[in-house]
Amino acid sequence: MIDKLDFKNAVNCYSDGLYRYMLRLTQHKENAENYVQDAFMLLWENKANIAVEGIKSFIFTTAYRKMIDDYRKEKVKQGYQKNAIIDQSIFSNYEDKQFVEVLLALLSPLQKAMVLLRDYEGCDYQTIAQITDTSLNQVKINIFRARKLLKEKRQCNKTN
Repeated sequence: MIDKLDFKNAVNCYSDGLYRYMLRLTQHKENAENYVQDAFMLLWENKANIAVEGIKSFIFTTAYRKMIDDYRKEKVKQGYQKNAIIDQSIFSNYEDKQFVEVLLALLSPLQKAMVLLRDYEGCDYQTIAQITDTSLNQVKINIFRARKLLKEKRQCNKTN
C-alpha cells in the first residue's frame, strides 16, 4: 500500500524519466505531460492495491497503455494508412539527433517503446515485458529486430 510520502517520492523519482519516455514516444510536449499526469492520478486512485516496489512499473505501464489506446483511436479515426517509405537521400540533411528521430519513426510503436525503455530509460527486459504486456521472449525479439533495422538504415545512410 502506498502512502502520501511514497507517492511524493515516486513523483520526485520517476516523473522526469516518465516524461522523457513519453515525449520520445509521442513527440508532443502536451501529450507527454498528460500521460504523466494520468499515470500519477491512477497511481493515487489505486494506492491501496499497489506495492511500493511496483510503482515504477505501474506508472510506466499506465502511461504506455494510455498512449497506445489514444494511438489506436486516432488510427481508427484517420483510417488505416501505410507509412510512407522515407527517401534515404534525406537522411544526410539531418544532424545526428534529428537522424535518430527519423530512424525511430521507422519502427512500430511497440518496437519504439521497447527500444526507448531499454536504451534510454535503462529498464531491464522483465520490466519492459510488464510495461508493454508482452512476453520476455517477445521483448527480446522486438528489440533485436528494431536494432537490426536501425543498424541497416544507419549503414545505408553512411554509404550515401
